[in-house]
Amino acid sequence: MNVSAVEDRVFAQVRAVMTRVFDVEPSRIGEATRADDIDGWDSLTHLVVLTGIERRLGVKLPMDEAYAAQNVGALVNLVRRCLPED
Repeated sequence: MNVSAVEDRVFAQVRAVMTRVFDVEPSRIGEATRADDIDGWDSLTHLVVLTGIERRLGVKLPMDEAYAAQNVGALVNLVRRCLPED
């Protein structure tokens, strides 16, 4: 699987978790989306998102890096780096 396909799959999975947690349309979640862009995205719901991503994708995210992610794109890149090698 090429890098672009992995990124697309990871982004789709991250967006699916976020749309469920925040009860928003998928179109509201893009790579540039930040916490300030979504009502209810605070430290508690960020933890819910991170846990959902870990469960859905079977990864363990380093919490310091996960909390430092400034937008969805940075979070997707972090998840991609944490995926096991094929």
